[in-house]
Amino acid sequence: PKLSVATLTVPVISIPGWNPTTDFQVVLIEDGIENGLLERCLYKTRVKVLNNDMFPTNVHEELILEATKRSPPGMLHDETPYWSMLFEYVKWNLCDPSVKRRTNWKVVVGCLHNTDFIFSLYLRIYLVDYVVNSHRSEKEVFMHNKLVSLVVTACCRLVTMVLLHICDA
Repeated sequence: PKLSVATLTVPVISIPGWNPTTDFQVVLIEDGIENGLLERCLYKTRVKVLNNDMFPTNVHEELILEATKRSPPGMLHDETPYWSMLFEYVKWNLCDPSVKRRTNWKVVVGCLHNTDFIFSLYLRIYLVDYVVNSHRSEKEVFMHNKLVSLVVTACCRLVTMVLLHICDA
């Protein structure tokens, strides 16, 4: 009764580490109001929860705060542990299961591309030195037939290219 201001407490779940700014709406409803009036423009508000953690982690918080106080707005590279901060950023990214899974997949596909490159080099050497070399006899090539060796080599390249294309998609 005769209360013009009231305080409302909304519990917010704190998540450790850096997260973007979170916002939500608080909407007051008319159910249960006694001797009060809910104004048309004052029944809802938007609440922003600002994150006070350093990006990506708080490991170098003191050094970053010191560096920004001495040379705002940027930081000199010799005042902050650049490589250590980069390592923290990589660790922070790999905490997300989706990012970690996709990163691992990209590393595996990259290794497959490297293996394919080396395999194609050997195939080209084989083609030049054995299959298309007129000084080599038929007995020195795979399956004792230069045409069959050429077709098998082309099929090997085609299969690896198709598999890598599927992996890249």
